[in-house]
Amino acid sequence: MQEIIENKKIDFKIFKKILKYAKPYTFLIISSIILLIFITALELLQPVLIGISIDRYINGYKKPYAVVTLDKTDAVKYNNLFLTKDKSIVNDPSLPKAQIIYHNDCYYLFTHLNDNELSTLTDYDFSKSIMSQNDLVINLNGRKITGIYLSKNDLKILRKNDFNRIIFFSFLFFFLIILLFTFTYLESLINQYTGQKIIFNIRLDLFKHILNLSFGFFDKNPIGRLVTRVTNDTENVNEMYTEVLANFFKNVFLIIGIVVIMLIINIKLTLLSFCVLPFVYLLIMVYRKFALKNYRILRKILSDFNAFLSEHISGLKIIQLFGIEKKIFKKYEKITNGSYKAHLTEIILFGIFRPTMFLSYIIATCSVLVFGGFDVINNLLTIGTLFIFIQYIGRFFEPVQELAEKFNIFQSAMVSAERIFNLLDEKNELIEKDIPLRINKINGHIKFNNVWFAYNDKDWVLKNVSFEINPGETMAIVGTTGAGKTSIINILSRYYDFQKGSILIDNHDIKSLSIKELRSKTGLVMQDVFIFTGSLSDNIKVKDNDITDESVREASNFVCADSFIENLENKYNHQMSERGATISTGQKQLLAFARAVVKNPDILLLDEATSNIDTETEEFIQNALKKMLKNKTSIIIAHRLSTIRNADKIIVLHHGKIIETGKHEELMRKKGFYYKLYKIQFNNA
Repeated sequence: MQEIIENKKIDFKIFKKILKYAKPYTFLIISSIILLIFITALELLQPVLIGISIDRYINGYKKPYAVVTLDKTDAVKYNNLFLTKDKSIVNDPSLPKAQIIYHNDCYYLFTHLNDNELSTLTDYDFSKSIMSQNDLVINLNGRKITGIYLSKNDLKILRKNDFNRIIFFSFLFFFLIILLFTFTYLESLINQYTGQKIIFNIRLDLFKHILNLSFGFFDKNPIGRLVTRVTNDTENVNEMYTEVLANFFKNVFLIIGIVVIMLIINIKLTLLSFCVLPFVYLLIMVYRKFALKNYRILRKILSDFNAFLSEHISGLKIIQLFGIEKKIFKKYEKITNGSYKAHLTEIILFGIFRPTMFLSYIIATCSVLVFGGFDVINNLLTIGTLFIFIQYIGRFFEPVQELAEKFNIFQSAMVSAERIFNLLDEKNELIEKDIPLRINKINGHIKFNNVWFAYNDKDWVLKNVSFEINPGETMAIVGTTGAGKTSIINILSRYYDFQKGSILIDNHDIKSLSIKELRSKTGLVMQDVFIFTGSLSDNIKVKDNDITDESVREASNFVCADSFIENLENKYNHQMSERGATISTGQKQLLAFARAVVKNPDILLLDEATSNIDTETEEFIQNALKKMLKNKTSIIIAHRLSTIRNADKIIVLHHGKIIETGKHEELMRKKGFYYKLYKIQFNNA
């Protein structure tokens, strides 16, 4: 299958296909996005709450008091004075003011100040102050003012409201964390559920599509590569749903929110924080380019790796038989070494990208600390505001970095998605009519009219083949290897489609019939028998639950398969290993005969079906075949010519053409190609 091309139009088309699978879950996706908005708002609110707590309450001693009467406010009482920090009251110029000053690790309270004295006090040089017992005496605008020394208990009284607000904000912050945890959990739950449901549907469609593809497709595509499509590639697309898209919305919301809040708080520091952004953008572009290129290499290696393992583990007996373990291991080592290098490149790229992004964050933070620190010293900026900025800088670079990394996951998911949809778009070479003809019973009249067939373009395997089989007749096909014998069975069962001519069953063109129905009416026994994992009984039924256990036993007895089944520990419930490794090749073939018998087909096709059965068992099989073939149209491909002597008709194929036709005796009398084949086998025997 074609690898992904770096083309925005193609990506957009694929993305639209992916979104089609998401459409049934629109409500869940919208719910997830709404939760992400709340999550982002809660995350953005945290630094603001801490900043407010620092400026207003932790550092609240710097804020002036207004001296008031008790009935005006819930002011704190100290030395028969009632003090409040209520802004609306503090801004009243008619009221006297009070201010706490921190000097030489001690706190002092200055009271009964007018607005002018209050303003001067904040900039006063306290090195000129005089100590009177524990109090601090200063000369302010020509008036001596005494700052009363505050003990710890005094501070507790004066800052009672600050302490209460700090406790309140602590509980509020804790509540926001719990709320954030709850929303994050719900969003993650919805997101993961939606992603898994979408991938579940993609996997179902993908496997269903693979099940219905023609044999020609599997001739061109290694099984390991298809396994990669169904497993790894779908998992990559799942990661895009559950990780990339959700985090994309969250990170975009975070970045926009952070930028807006920072600009509102302080434009100068915001611009200073973003001075490294051009470098960050360049870094992301370079990282993306190399990371994506490396990921493409990794995906190709993984696909080749799975195909290599599937092929060589399946053919392990041949590898050991010919003693080529070292050569195969070297090939494996080469592929694994490629994977090692690609993963190492990924680690190096990530190892450069992460620290460089962190360095950008440090540069931006240091810039804000330097310039913001000067502004704090000069009373142009509060410590809380500086804290908020430092917090937001860290939070700003996290989503930027994550977006860069997730974009590569998104691109890799698009690579995987294209592979998946290329497979889903793969058209079945076998074209079935929209309303196929359905027939309840096949009588078994088969007619080939000038049939031409090729697996690849015009490299003809069958050339102008014509023959006719009447209902209930048995026809045998013989010929040398590569003559086209198996191809006749393949096109009759529509595993492949022929290019020229026509094939009729009961005077109906097989291309007008339902493929599923056609195959259900034919029983095929091949030389190479595939055994599934599961019980022996299930292997005979081939997953057809309509077939009873009694029918399985009767079919097994009919073909003499019960002779070895009854000797197994669990008999028909015996668990078969992969490809039936625990039973002999001949026993596998007996199971294949049982499969055909239990199906009770109208047409029976045998492709070298007795080649792996010993002479004694073959004698039983031949007797069973006489009963099986009675009143059934059958085609037998036989390498042992002695097994087809009683066939109603024998056709001899050579290089895709029929060169002789007749019964055994007729062909022997002709002393042609069949005669030579028979004599060679007879002499060898």
